Amino acid sequence: MTEVSEALTVFFAAILVATAGYEVKRRQQKLRAIYDVLDTDTKHIAAELEQMVQQGALRPYTEDSWA
Repeated sequence: MTEVSEALTVFFAAILVATAGYEVKRRQQKLRAIYDVLDTDTKHIAAELEQMVQQGALRPYTEDSWA
């Protein structure tokens, strides 16, 4: 009887850990979908534009810049 009890405890502990891991992964994917809007190609272009702004070749947009 003790072996069955220990086996059930291990089984349910494994299910609990697997469920927690699944939930963490699901939430990470949801957050990435929300906040990671730039893919690798777009990140490269955005980095180039940032560098051009820092070098002075481009000016960042402000509401006054179009007036």
